[in-house]
Amino acid sequence: YASSKRAPQRGAFVFARDNSPAPLPSHISFLWSEVDDAMVSLLSPLLPLARALGLFLLDFDVYRENRDAKPTAAVVVPALRRFFLSWSNTE
Repeated sequence: YASSKRAPQRGAFVFARDNSPAPLPSHISFLWSEVDDAMVSLLSPLLPLARALGLFLLDFDVYRENRDAKPTAAVVVPALRRFFLSWSNTE
């Protein structure tokens, strides 16, 4: 367990449907927004073909609609910083 002398070894950040004002992020939402935009611009022309073939779209279609990398980072990055900084505050 974490204490003032022992930093946590692992952590979890849980997004819940009932307390989130926005759609829940997909795994693509956690990447840098410029990377997401580049992937979407590259893959967008292929999405109709992938849908027609019944291929799994890896949430590119969802991200194209939501564009939520920056709001996701605004929530997740401070939590990650707190987690990693907790290691520097212990002896």
